[in-house]
Amino acid sequence: MKRLYVAAVLLIFSVSISFICYFVLKNHVDNLTTNLNQALEISVNGNGSLPEKTKEIEEIWEDTSEIMHMLIIHTDLSELEVNLLSLTEYSKQKSNNLYNEACIRSIHNLEHIKESLIPDWGNIF
Repeated sequence: MKRLYVAAVLLIFSVSISFICYFVLKNHVDNLTTNLNQALEISVNGNGSLPEKTKEIEEIWEDTSEIMHMLIIHTDLSELEVNLLSLTEYSKQKSNNLYNEACIRSIHNLEHIKESLIPDWGNIF
C-alpha cells in the first residue's frame, strides 16, 4: 500500500512541476511577444523610440533566456536568439524592413515554442 501512495505522490508532483513550468514559461513568452508586437508597431508607424523599445526587448530576453535555456531544447531557441539579438543592429542601421522581418520571425518562433510547451503525458513523463 505504501508503494501506491509513493506512486501517487510522485505522479502529483510531476504533474504539478510540469504545469508550474508551463505557466512560468507562458508568461515570459507572452511578455516577450507583447513587446515584440509593440516594437513592430513602432517600426511601422514611427510613433515612439525604436532604440529604447529594442533595449527593453534585449533586457527582457536576458532575463527570459536563462529560464528558457534550462527548460526548452536549445535547437528551438537558436533561431529566436539570433533574431532577437539582431534587432539592435537593425535599429542602429535604421533598417526597418529587416527589423520588421526579425520581429515577425521572432513572434512566430515564440508562438511555436508556446504551442510545444503545452503539457501532455509525454512532457510530464
